[in-house]
Formats: sequence, structure tokens, C-alpha cells
Amino acid sequence: QRLFPWNDRPVSTARPHGVFQNGFDLVDDGGAVVAVFHGSVWSEKGTVTAGSSTWDFGRQGGGLFRLSGPGGEVASARRTGMFSSTWDVAYDGRVGTLVRRGFWMSRYELCDPAGGVVGEVAQDGVFGRALDVRLPDHLAPQTQAFLAAVVLTLLNRARRSSASTSATT
Repeated sequence: QRLFPWNDRPVSTARPHGVFQNGFDLVDDGGAVVAVFHGSVWSEKGTVTAGSSTWDFGRQGGGLFRLSGPGGEVASARRTGMFSSTWDVAYDGRVGTLVRRGFWMSRYELCDPAGGVVGEVAQDGVFGRALDVRLPDHLAPQTQAFLAAVVLTLLNRARRSSASTSATT
């Protein structure tokens, strides 16, 4: 038995669209694009497309992200406290948490209600822009793209914050 069986799952990759663009193609381990996130460069919103359907991704306030479509909300992530790096997530009829791990390489673990790790979204390398996405196969492609988009948005926030801090010192 492996220590971290969730780490054996196939890796999808969130491949960035371009240097001056905020978005990615979520590509499975076979090379097929399963979902696309088109984010705004100027604000924390965008769209997720999987198959022929499109959902709206957006921030409401400082601590809530939502993915919604014609049928209503599909997924959400709510920060647990003002300075917390933990997010309560609701997706596909399930609940859990998204918890930041790592210092040099940003990694967020998806945990079930009991705290067990069921997947992760991690930055691909210290300076990489791509994301390694290891999430359960039962998650819908739009949900996987939503979780990756939340992590990408949080990484972009951290980059902007550190850039503005270094510019003022």
C-alpha cells in the first residue's frame, strides 16, 4: 500500500494560454483538452468551457469564488478566514477544503470532510506557469477546471502582492 495513493492518479496539466493572457487548457494525461478556462487579465473572473457548455467563473467579495451557469451554481470556494490559506469548497454535490501547502512551490491539496487528501493542484516548478492537476476521476471536467482556476487566481494574487512589495522596498 502506498503512503499517498492520491499521488498515483493520472496528471492533468493546466497549460497556460500565453504570457500576457490569463487562462489555460486543461489537458488530460492522454493529451486531450477536457476543459478550457479563459480568465480576465484585469479582474478575477472568466469562463470555463467543457464540451459544448460554458460556465461563468468569478469572485464575489474577497473570499468567495463561484462557478455558475444556466442551472445555477455548480461549484464554490470560500476562504475560511480573512488571513487564512484554507478554502471551503462545494462541488458536484460534495464538500471539502482546499488547503495551501508548500513554500517555494505552491501546492493546494483538496481534502475530504474528514481531512483526508483526495487530490492536489500544484505549480509546475518554482517558476513555472503550468499547473499539475491531480484530482479524482469522478470530478466533472468543469469542476476540475474550476479548482485549477481558483489556484491560478490565488497564485496570481501572490505574484502581484510580492511584485508590489518588492517595488516599494
